[in-house]
Amino acid sequence: MAKSITELTHSTIFARSLLSYFVKNAPRFARRSLGRIRYRICKLARDIIQLDEILGYLLEALEIIEIPPEPPEQAGRSLYERLEISGMRSQLVRRTTDLKKNIAGSQRYLDVLRERAHVVSEGKVSERTSGKLNEMATDRRLNPLLN
Repeated sequence: MAKSITELTHSTIFARSLLSYFVKNAPRFARRSLGRIRYRICKLARDIIQLDEILGYLLEALEIIEIPPEPPEQAGRSLYERLEISGMRSQLVRRTTDLKKNIAGSQRYLDVLRERAHVVSEGKVSERTSGKLNEMATDRRLNPLLN
């Protein structure tokens, strides 16, 4: 599970760099590399889902939370002000809004990574197919024009 939005950001950056490196050096890579990229993308998706669930729990808790009124005695008011109880809920709502935006951005970024991985995968399939077609075209047994 993702421990923070920072960890999620680092994971997406790592997946992007791995995918970019793969695209630049595709001929040197084996099938296993694309599998590693897909594994990282799946891990990121799972982390985003878990963060979204946590956000849902936080929002639900913020909806039902009741802020107590300021106490009448001086000691209670002093503690109430020091703990900033009245402003805490609004700060938490702002942070959950920020988290919601970060999760949405991470989801869009993950979609881009998935698309790039798909393009790379299609490119590998295309390379293999064209290579086999070239082999078949130059094979005298399969091409009657070469006989």
